[in-house]
Amino acid sequence: MKTIHDSPLPALKIFLIPLLLFSAVSCAKKEDEYRKPNIIVIMADDISAKDFPSYGLSDPTYGDAPCVTPTLDMIKQEGVQFAHSWATPLCHPTRGMIMTGRFATRTGWWSNEFDIRAADPNLDPGLHSFNQTFGQLVKNAGYASQMVGKWQLYGTKEGFEFDEYVMTPGNKAARAPAQKNGKPSFYWNPGYALHNHPDYPESAGEEALQFETTWDDFAADIELKFIKDFISRQHAAEKPFFVYWPAHMGHGNWDYVYDRMGNPGVPERDEAGNRTGKITEPGMNVHVQYLDYLTKELIDELNEMGILDNTIIILTTDNATTPHGKGMKGVFKETGSLVPLYVYGPGLIKTRGETEELVSLADICPTIADLSGATLPEGYEFDGISLVPFLTGKTDKTREWIFSYNGVCRMVRTKTVMRDGIGLYWDIRDQKDQAFYELVEMDPDPELKKDIELIGKILSSYPPPAQSGPAWDHYRQEKDNHREWLERLEEEWGDKCQHFNND
Repeated sequence: MKTIHDSPLPALKIFLIPLLLFSAVSCAKKEDEYRKPNIIVIMADDISAKDFPSYGLSDPTYGDAPCVTPTLDMIKQEGVQFAHSWATPLCHPTRGMIMTGRFATRTGWWSNEFDIRAADPNLDPGLHSFNQTFGQLVKNAGYASQMVGKWQLYGTKEGFEFDEYVMTPGNKAARAPAQKNGKPSFYWNPGYALHNHPDYPESAGEEALQFETTWDDFAADIELKFIKDFISRQHAAEKPFFVYWPAHMGHGNWDYVYDRMGNPGVPERDEAGNRTGKITEPGMNVHVQYLDYLTKELIDELNEMGILDNTIIILTTDNATTPHGKGMKGVFKETGSLVPLYVYGPGLIKTRGETEELVSLADICPTIADLSGATLPEGYEFDGISLVPFLTGKTDKTREWIFSYNGVCRMVRTKTVMRDGIGLYWDIRDQKDQAFYELVEMDPDPELKKDIELIGKILSSYPPPAQSGPAWDHYRQEKDNHREWLERLEEEWGDKCQHFNND
């Protein structure tokens, strides 16, 4: 008779138990990966916070034109709307900030024409080569990732490590946009380059697949279609996903209907959401409303898939509206830096409505790293902070100050006082509308004085760029058209800029 030691059964059990355990661990690991929150970042182009009705700020760019945003109003009520969110006054430095969680003191992206590394042929200008971008971070955290929209980045797409790209023109990322009467278009009949899309095998090569469009095609609709397709595929594969959508909505372009530069009309839609075949009147208001509509479409899609409660949507813009404060004009008060920021994640974040807590777009990348569970290289540091503790209700505070810049102009804001880019200090207590900020007098009260001293320390920690070298020379040449405006501003306010010795 065989003893238990002679039977093959114990040996078989010894083999199966580790196998079953391995299988269980593998399933649990896959389940954990899938339970990671999906993340969507939408960054519109050139729209101030004042142009979003939910902010209730004075003198919107569209004036008395109607502007209704029911989706963003809902997000304000059920999610979080940050009343004090800062980007930079220009798109290029803001894109560096949001993608890396770092200020220009690390990225070198001080302005559109003032990029330290891009101006030096001995340096690699790609953000990914000396920073961790959120595309790189989510990839190492196990996410599928997609970038859709405006490229406008130095360096190769491979270094940013998104799995798929649907890119419109900018730094030769896609074909030249369609033209009519010699004027380029990136709203109607735009150009696109596809990379690594499974339905287009030829997009897997080194060269971008040029995706052709017609004059009946509107960019934002095309982009949302590709985003929905990506989300659907990743959901079916039980893979957490990250979408970065730097949209054109808001940015001026040639309006072929009225033969002028501005905000062209968008597709008219009926009450059921179907396109009527007509184009709306032009204006910033219709761009804001269409952004609201696209956000609703995206939310509805997530809801239909049953993954809305495991998805976080972050919506912002890169800088102020052009007539209001984009560019060098935006260094006065916070006209160029103040942008909207909405966060929506039912089931994941605490409902807060509008909050007075300060936030920087440099906080977006650390927040994404925190949400995704990404691992940072040893010793790597952000300038931004993770907003996850605030969003989930673990704390009711964010940060004491926010920082912005354009060229050599630096801006700092606390909850009581703001130092703008020409050195003026503003009393901002009990006000969220900069139209009512008051200039700080020579002998401020103790509350203001304390924060003014803090601002001095912050400016010392984030020094301005060197005003010499190829980057500086190029910047000055490009900015000559703004010099007269700055000189007039300094002439009017110059004697008031020297209140405090911390410039």
